[in-house]
Amino acid sequence: MNFDICYIISHGFSARMIFDSDLIPHLKHKGLSIAIVTPNANEESMQSTANRLGISIFQTPKTNRLLISEYLVLRSYIYEDIKNNPALWSKHLRSIKFNESIIPWKKITPYIYYPLHLFSRKNQWMVELFKKFEKIMLKNKNVAQLIKKINPNLIIATYPADFLEGSFIHMGVRNKIKTVTQLLSWDNITCKGHFPAVSDYFISWGPIMSGEIVEYYNFEKKQIFETGVPHFDKHILSPDTEKLNHYMKLLKLDPEKPYLFLGMSSPYFAPHEIDIVEWLANKITKNDFGRDMQLVVRPHPQNVQGNLADLNWLPRLKKIQNERVAVDFPLLEEESKLRWNMKDEDLIKLVNLIFGCSVSMNSGSTLSIDAIVQNKPVILTSFDADQQLPWFRSVRRTQEYLHLKKLIDLKGVKVAKSFEELERYIIKYLENPDVDLEQREKTKYIECGVCDGKASERVADALYKILND
Repeated sequence: MNFDICYIISHGFSARMIFDSDLIPHLKHKGLSIAIVTPNANEESMQSTANRLGISIFQTPKTNRLLISEYLVLRSYIYEDIKNNPALWSKHLRSIKFNESIIPWKKITPYIYYPLHLFSRKNQWMVELFKKFEKIMLKNKNVAQLIKKINPNLIIATYPADFLEGSFIHMGVRNKIKTVTQLLSWDNITCKGHFPAVSDYFISWGPIMSGEIVEYYNFEKKQIFETGVPHFDKHILSPDTEKLNHYMKLLKLDPEKPYLFLGMSSPYFAPHEIDIVEWLANKITKNDFGRDMQLVVRPHPQNVQGNLADLNWLPRLKKIQNERVAVDFPLLEEESKLRWNMKDEDLIKLVNLIFGCSVSMNSGSTLSIDAIVQNKPVILTSFDADQQLPWFRSVRRTQEYLHLKKLIDLKGVKVAKSFEELERYIIKYLENPDVDLEQREKTKYIECGVCDGKASERVADALYKILND
């Protein structure tokens, strides 16, 4: 058995990037054979996808996920300057001051790890010792056996913050197999800490990500291929008025009337976002944005699945629904071993709901970029309704996360810090959707490069070049 390419997919958003784009067909057109390693290889939906695309699938080796999860927390304290990384610092403060874990060890570890962190910042030998230990951990016998079985010419990680994906990269490099990192999200480099293993090449979204790869991993630019985002091609190619009308009717809304779109985040990041949703629904019902205005609210997969979910929100979401307010639940593959694994149709539905909206809102998710690719006005709801939460719990902290701060600094989005500002920005955009259009165009390029519907083709070309270089 010998495959040209082996993709490691440990996250549902990686699956969306690979399977719901035209990337696989472009790779197949070049005559390349493709293997996929994923934890849901035995699931019917994954097998159906493999048959449709003509690819081979392999089950992820078993690992001790609890042990690895705890180790990843420890390594962030050893390697990272957590006090100067808002994402990591807020996580540390939360673990001390608002630790909701029922596991006693989880409540103790921050008090152990932080002194270790301070010690490692002053004693580089400890970091070097830890690196040697980590290389031993990355030598995974099961991974080595699977790589030998697949015998790939190129291994591609999509979420290298995952330790198992790091093992594949590490073992690939050890065995002189070419390796590539193709990141699933814009926040991975600055929010997740340094990856356990670094590949030979990077596939980059755009100029911002390319700059971060150079800054964090000291890569030469010739090792970085700036391609755009494969699944964002759908924002260029798939908006369709008939499809939009179909989805609006499914939501029991009027396809002929305008609507606002709000994509939610997990309560972990935006604890009082549900209050903002209820406020918006009430404003719509009272005609404060016009007698015809409607509202579509889309929960994040985190809202309904996984350890960051808050199922208490679901009855409140259902309660706001009426003839002008709808909740668009994401189409998740139920009981999948792949976290946030979405059905094929979900991306097309999302693309069209963004296509039809007058204004797009979220508290700081990738939906900001989705909307900007379609030149839609974007408002970040960066406040905690009427509550005053400490920084480490407040949605305010996310404005300081490095990836989001860079987006805000480009001035292509508005940041609402109160109900009054949110209302004012909505009205401003409804009166003139082209406010900030020039800044949005600039933001689109700097975040995602050229957005022409051909990112999948460019990624395929880059991988082909790497294989044959």
